[in-house]
Amino acid sequence: MEPRRTILQIDGLNAFYGDVQVLFGVSLHIREGECVALLGPNGAGKTTLLRALSGLVRRRGRVDYCGQELTGTGYDKVVRAGIIHVPEGREVFSGLTVLDNLMLGAYLYHNQRGEVEMRKAQVFTLFPRLKERQHQYAGTLSGGEQQMLAIGRGLMARPKVLLLDEPSLGLAPVVVQAIMDVVARLPTEGISVLLVEQSANVALTVAQRAYVLNGGKVVDEGPTDYFRDRSRLLEKYLG
Repeated sequence: MEPRRTILQIDGLNAFYGDVQVLFGVSLHIREGECVALLGPNGAGKTTLLRALSGLVRRRGRVDYCGQELTGTGYDKVVRAGIIHVPEGREVFSGLTVLDNLMLGAYLYHNQRGEVEMRKAQVFTLFPRLKERQHQYAGTLSGGEQQMLAIGRGLMARPKVLLLDEPSLGLAPVVVQAIMDVVARLPTEGISVLLVEQSANVALTVAQRAYVLNGGKVVDEGPTDYFRDRSRLLEKYLG
């Protein structure tokens, strides 16, 4: 699917933890049917940006989603609007089954049985391993399976924009490839993705465009081919 209209527009975003400012005038956009990578070194503000978009930290600036201004909106309204955050570290409920974890992702429309079943079937198609293990406790899954579950739970919420924070962290290369194959597929199914990834090589295989964040500011942006041709720039910011 070719990228279409801008679905998420961020202008001059500042974010704070208490009195400490972490983001400084960040501006970027995401189109329908597009995966955008957010690159940068540790401490650059990538996770904070996702948390700011989700309404989890204090922010100033403008966040426009499908023509709706969200800057002063809390987390619950952001989720209802269709922006879903899959945080770093998976954060599955280990004492619940895989299926129960997925159902928690569908809490906004739990009474729409047909919709829930359709979403569950979609997740099981993307991640067959979750279907095989749907009655297992999430705490018994491998790290890769827990990451699949975290993404699957996010997909159960009917996202229009999926915010993915370090989905490859600590996983074996074969598992990373399986997860990135799914991430690459999501835009073709109408889900735009903002992908935070420490590994530029991984991110640039699935994204169409990328932004580089450093010191809480956007220091470069462009299509993925631009960054492949500027490997020295990536080395400068990512080591």
